[in-house]
Amino acid sequence: PTHFCIQAATAASHYRSRSSWRKMSGKSQEVSEFPRRRVALAVDGSEFTKRAFEWYAENIHRDGDVVILVHAFEVPVPTLLGFGESVVIGEAYQAQVQAAQDRALALLREYAAMCESKKISCQKVIETIEDSAGSAICHVAKEKGAHMIVMGSRGQGVLRRTFLGSVSDYVIHHSHLPVSVIPPKK
Repeated sequence: PTHFCIQAATAASHYRSRSSWRKMSGKSQEVSEFPRRRVALAVDGSEFTKRAFEWYAENIHRDGDVVILVHAFEVPVPTLLGFGESVVIGEAYQAQVQAAQDRALALLREYAAMCESKKISCQKVIETIEDSAGSAICHVAKEKGAHMIVMGSRGQGVLRRTFLGSVSDYVIHHSHLPVSVIPPKK
């Protein structure tokens, strides 16, 4: 899968990790209780993603965490028509690709602003889907050194998941990281 890192955004000017002082051999030494974690958060603009973000921020976020905002999107597939129309189609195709990228950037900016409002450091990554959204999320999490993945679930029934598949099911079964799937509100 191909991806490009949009930018690294730091929400707070500095980070203080929770720490304690330990006395060893007569010398005081600061020991970090919680090392810096990298948490991949899959975002798609749905209410389920917002719920997952809020759950992360309220329940497991620690000072110093870096959230990797991952948005996987499909590049529109060009339609092949007659030979003479290739220039027009090429321009229309480029416009569709640019519109998809612009929507992805706007989505990531929205989540970066949410991170900033909660003083959470974040990095934004757009991943183009070559295989599946789940595969793209797993790839970015591994490549960026994430310690865990947090994502929302649409709450599909068993039958629908069986025939249509589920991004969260894919990530749970293919990622070698802990995965937190946040269910929809009942």
